[in-house]
Amino acid sequence: MKHILLVDDSVVNLKLAKAALEQEYKVTMVTSGEEALKFLEKKQPDLILLDIEMPGLSGFDVVEKMKETGRLSRAPVIFLTAIFDPNVEARALSQGVVDFIHKPFATEAMLSRVRLHLEINDYRKNLERLVAESVAKLAGVMAEKERINAELDIARQIQMSLLPAQSFVRTGRGGFDLYATMTPAKEVGGDFYDHFLVDRDHLGIVAGDVSGKGIPAALFMIVTKTLIKNFAMMGLGPAEVFFRTNEQLCGNNDAGMFVTAFFGILDLRSGGFTFVNAGHNFPLLRRADHPYDWLKSPIKLVLAYMAGTRYEDSVISLGPGDMLYLYTDGVTESANAQSELFGNDRLLELLDANPALGSNELLQLVMREVSAFSGGEQQSDDITMLGLEYAGDVPTAAKNI
Repeated sequence: MKHILLVDDSVVNLKLAKAALEQEYKVTMVTSGEEALKFLEKKQPDLILLDIEMPGLSGFDVVEKMKETGRLSRAPVIFLTAIFDPNVEARALSQGVVDFIHKPFATEAMLSRVRLHLEINDYRKNLERLVAESVAKLAGVMAEKERINAELDIARQIQMSLLPAQSFVRTGRGGFDLYATMTPAKEVGGDFYDHFLVDRDHLGIVAGDVSGKGIPAALFMIVTKTLIKNFAMMGLGPAEVFFRTNEQLCGNNDAGMFVTAFFGILDLRSGGFTFVNAGHNFPLLRRADHPYDWLKSPIKLVLAYMAGTRYEDSVISLGPGDMLYLYTDGVTESANAQSELFGNDRLLELLDANPALGSNELLQLVMREVSAFSGGEQQSDDITMLGLEYAGDVPTAAKNI
């Protein structure tokens, strides 16, 4: 049974929170920051619900002392507070606090967020275990070439195993056809895509590219992808999802990596598409009766570069038959023997010459053309693409393939 530490100077609040949680979790209650730190010296809970305003040590003080001792990396902290202040939230997120539950809290909302962050923490622990096992395997490789190949193979396995199914089809009301591919380069990078139903009537799509290559980029990709999806599943809009993701990444980015990313949420009933761009390539959009064109919007700063960055939502409306094509720069920066790039113009011409293709056929065509253009030259970067054709609100089944 998961163990939760409740920290609040109000005994009433402690009892209310415990009553909400104790059916699913072991709960320990303490009434001050000082007591919390003493408890953490002896035991390690799975999650901490922490009040901000307390006599003596505040919630922020406790978080700082946990960071100093390394305990913050082992148990996620959620602030349980009556404060409604964006500046306070931004400061907390930048210091490693994962979420807020505001008082007075609703029991189901509290349980939902606690479950979510316990799941994320389990995911992180499993990832650390996988990396440790991978490092142990690498330690046994003697030859330098074999060691490098083994490292890259492990990174590729991590990268590919955490991407969702290539195809996602929904027929009936609010139907769509989605196809995505990620073709890793010989030297692994940090490309990723994602697609998921936020709820019955809202579809999230993501494409992103982490700076750098190798295992560090692959691991940073996993963290970024997980944060984006889980913040989206809380019901937040794209701009707020990117703000919170950026705050989390900036707080744990000693390697100085960054991420370009595009994220959108499609209302499957109305066709409304809300999206945000953090330094990523402009997608291409084909209306049912028009050629492809760039889906331009304000491009904000890449993720993980500067804490406090605010992002801006853009909104368009998709109609039946509209196709959206997302990609990473592995497509347009593929080079031939003369060092000529495939480029944006050639990509646009290719898509415009094939307006009737569905998402699967379109992505396969682009991959063939990029390979033919490269003429056997080694692929230097991951190639990631996602095609989404919207069918419109036409009575619901969804399936991953």
